[in-house]
Amino acid sequence: MKMMKITEVKEGMITAAAVLTRQSQILAAPGEELDRKLISRMQFYGITEIAIEDDPEAVIAMQEPVVTPVPQPVVQPVVQQEPQPAVQPAPEPEPVNIMQAAHGYSTRVRMSEEFQQFTLNSARGIEVLREQLEGFVYDKKDFDIDKLLGITSSLVRPGQTVIEYFDMIHNMRSSDDTIYTHSLNVAMIARIIGKWLKWSREDLDQLVIAGLLHDIGKIAIPQSILCKPGKLTDEEFKIMKMHPENSEKLIMSIKKLNGISSWVKTHHERWDGKGYPNGL
Repeated sequence: MKMMKITEVKEGMITAAAVLTRQSQILAAPGEELDRKLISRMQFYGITEIAIEDDPEAVIAMQEPVVTPVPQPVVQPVVQQEPQPAVQPAPEPEPVNIMQAAHGYSTRVRMSEEFQQFTLNSARGIEVLREQLEGFVYDKKDFDIDKLLGITSSLVRPGQTVIEYFDMIHNMRSSDDTIYTHSLNVAMIARIIGKWLKWSREDLDQLVIAGLLHDIGKIAIPQSILCKPGKLTDEEFKIMKMHPENSEKLIMSIKKLNGISSWVKTHHERWDGKGYPNGL
């Protein structure tokens, strides 16, 4: 086995160890033959080097099918047994480890081709969202509404159930990004709820746009506050609580989006009146 830079590997080489993303998603298993598509995928995920099998015998062993010997029947001596009652008590069910079962299910989801495509489309969507929001805030560029709506559309497969959709979202790894990944998740979940409520296509589009843009006001908040690992001070939290109103002001500057400005402003309000900014 030897380590090789991803820029130096060739098609036909065999992986000597699993290739994982930073989020521990499996891109290639040990003994997998590299092709152009797989190499490109690794480069897309920022893989810089991988373990390549350079022992010819090991490569052959990986590729040879495993032959399982057929067990020979064993003749057991006939033993006279006492007659058994017609009805046997049911055996006690073995306890199920729910955490292990859930972990196994999540692993199968993350290894599925559908999830890998979902992850890829999500990464692309987040970059489009970042480009649109920062272009609007810093460069005064207009939003491309069709491009924004296309972000969530690319994440939905025809015939996909709500449960399958939530499986995809739930198994996405956490991110240090406090604006764009979160906003995309909010927009996708809002779309599901809107469809469940049988909203019209036009209202669904408004709901998705509100989800994508609801935290645009956070862009003006210092990263030292946004990404602070510990508890915010009272002064820092006061600054953080300004972001719904900042988002509303930005949205209000676009006439065709005025209808969602109140949704954006009130997304941190609570039923018990302890939310912000107005404590409704």
